[in-house]
Amino acid sequence: MANRRRVVSLSVDWDNVIGKLGEDKKREMMHTGHIVVNRLSHKHCTKSIYTGQWNVLGMHGKGNFMFPHDVEYEGNLRDGMFHGDGTLTYPMGQKLEGTWNKGKLVDYKFSYSDNLDYTAPWDYCQMPDRRFFKCVEEGLRPAGRSLLTNSETARRIPKGCYDTGDGYYNPKTKCVMSAITPGKIIRIPTSAEETWIQQHCRKAWDEPTGYRPDLYEHWVTGRKSDSVLLDSEISVSDAFSDSSGGTEDSSYNKLNDPTFKIFAKDDLDW
Repeated sequence: MANRRRVVSLSVDWDNVIGKLGEDKKREMMHTGHIVVNRLSHKHCTKSIYTGQWNVLGMHGKGNFMFPHDVEYEGNLRDGMFHGDGTLTYPMGQKLEGTWNKGKLVDYKFSYSDNLDYTAPWDYCQMPDRRFFKCVEEGLRPAGRSLLTNSETARRIPKGCYDTGDGYYNPKTKCVMSAITPGKIIRIPTSAEETWIQQHCRKAWDEPTGYRPDLYEHWVTGRKSDSVLLDSEISVSDAFSDSSGGTEDSSYNKLNDPTFKIFAKDDLDW
């Protein structure tokens, strides 16, 4: 019984007890009883399930670790921790291919189910290009067939909730519910994520957004010899107003501003 308790204590604190030994001592310990072996699936008290290689101290070698919320890890482990190369696959199809060092993620590549790769800084669906990845790949849809999401058919959002992609956030319960298994809580977001969800995610209801000048551009078109303002609200005096308060300033000409886009009539698909 004493030896058994000793094994359990080492598996809990392996890095502190055995990890300080030299490599020669570690190899010396790889005798019968410490070798890596394959075992049947083991269900932990956290409801996680591991299938793969073990040594006497725990998960060690190649294996498959399934979390309770259906996130799956496939890769290498050492001393009960993710160590080396491995892949996390999420329920909605996202993948994180990473490299771990004693349980700490040190390098990774993240991709979505449609093969869109995450890059930093993340400027997806932001000005000046607000297209979904499907529209980038296949082209924009005509009027009346525009996409509400990156999917061909936008899924229905439960009343009062927000679509987070992997589920639905309910601001009353402060939980993200599974989009696959009704009633299943998959996580509780932090206050920062909660704010981000409410500011960016699609919601179940429609509401006026008000005037959004950041979503508009001034278009100019006309004949070959000159240009005509399309927006009747833009006057000549406005074209010579400053950017702060609209006071007249001859040193600023909006028509010379590179952000004020000019197109010839022949360039437009009319």
